[in-house]
Amino acid sequence: MSDNRKPDIYVLWTGGWDSTFRMVQIQKEPGEKPIVVQPVYISENGRKSENIEIERMQKMLPMLREIGPNDFLDLMIIKKSEIPENEQISEAYGRLNKLVRLGSQYDWIARLAVQYPGIEVGIEMPTGQYGGCSTALSKYGKLVFRDNSYYVDKENSTDDVNLVLGNLSFPIKMITEDRMIELIHEWHCDDLMTNIWFCHTPIDGKPCGYCRPCQQKMEANMEWLIPESGQKRYRFFKRAAKIVSTRYSYKVTGWFCK
Repeated sequence: MSDNRKPDIYVLWTGGWDSTFRMVQIQKEPGEKPIVVQPVYISENGRKSENIEIERMQKMLPMLREIGPNDFLDLMIIKKSEIPENEQISEAYGRLNKLVRLGSQYDWIARLAVQYPGIEVGIEMPTGQYGGCSTALSKYGKLVFRDNSYYVDKENSTDDVNLVLGNLSFPIKMITEDRMIELIHEWHCDDLMTNIWFCHTPIDGKPCGYCRPCQQKMEANMEWLIPESGQKRYRFFKRAAKIVSTRYSYKVTGWFCK
């Protein structure tokens, strides 16, 4: 690998669906010349699955390198505590968060993007309820397309949107999840995508099937990402939820579906 080469693009990679789709897309829709891609992972992120996410990404990297012409560098892991403070950005994040409930990660992602302007983030086109980032862009900003990606239009966005999201790149912002599924099938990358990580409460190192992210995958025709054991728990959970409260059905499923 050419780890001493200067990256052409930086991709914020979590090991989840959206950012891994983007990594596949880079290989399956290459430009005229090969590029050097630097995947970036922010550790100390508060997710209990951090070790599993890193393990899965390390497993997928060789697979990604085999399916296209571009050069993927080794995973760069940056500790959240090592991202430089930026009072101006954090204050802008605080104001914007009061308006649209951004996830806490956007404070440190925005500060990281000062070091790596144009770093790509995997935000898809929402088909239902908008997430915090999409809401912020819709209500208080605009996007402009250039260099095969979407960026904040700084002349037509608020100062706070510019500070928090203005250094980011949104290459899959106009692609829906359904279209991503179609493309993954067309590219024959289903096996690779079964290595992504999204589960909050894994059982024996595999997706549980009934935490909220697992439910979302099951209900989005993505059950092929969940093992049969997890699919059985999902079906049990849904039956239980018709009889008892949703909160109690989580406990019941955990008791009876080990």
